[in-house]
Amino acid sequence: MSRVITIKNLDPVMQLNVTGDWGPAENSISYPGNRVEYTTIQGSKRYGISKGCNGYNHVLVTMEDNLHTSFIEKGRLRLTDDSNRPLEIPNECIKKYLNLYPYIGNESVDEILSYGRSFHYEPLYFFLNKKYHIILQRPDFEWLKCAAKFPYWQRMFERLTKFKIPDQCTNDELLQLMINHHEKNEQIDQVIFDLEFE
Repeated sequence: MSRVITIKNLDPVMQLNVTGDWGPAENSISYPGNRVEYTTIQGSKRYGISKGCNGYNHVLVTMEDNLHTSFIEKGRLRLTDDSNRPLEIPNECIKKYLNLYPYIGNESVDEILSYGRSFHYEPLYFFLNKKYHIILQRPDFEWLKCAAKFPYWQRMFERLTKFKIPDQCTNDELLQLMINHHEKNEQIDQVIFDLEFE
C-alpha cells in the first residue's frame, strides 16, 4: 500500500500518492471499501460499499441489501460509519480456504473468486445476513437445494458457517433449516473466521 501525500488548497476528495497518481482521499465516498449511505429518489436510505469513482460525478457502489453494483451520483451519497455493517466472509478468507482445500476443477483460485460468486461469497453473505428470500428466489442458488451434486461447495459452506446444507431439500425445508440455525445461534453477532490450521 502506498503512502498518501495530502496537498493543501486542493479538492479535499482527491490526493496525490507517492507514485504521482491522483486518487480519492481515504475519508471520501470515492475511496474503495468505504461504507456509504445512499438517498434514493424516493428519499429512503440504503447502504453500500464504495468501489471507487469513475472520474466524473458518479461512484460505483455495491448495495448491502442485494449486492447489486451500479454507478450512483455523488450528491446522493455520504460517508457513513461501519456500525451495523452486514456480516460477511471476506474474499481474502475464501481465497485462503480455496488455497488450503484446492477445488478439483480446472479453474484457478482467481477465476473462482471472480466468476464463482454464486457458489461462495454471495450465498454465504445472504445466509449470514438472514436474507432467506434472496437465497430461495435466485436461480443461481438452486445448487443449495441439491447440494449432494456439489460436495465441494456444500462442505465449504458448512465449514465457514457451521450450517449443514442437506443433500437434497425443498424451498420450505431449506428455509426452515436456515431459520432454526439462526435461532440457535442468535448470540453470535459477528463472524469469526478461524480455520484449524491457524
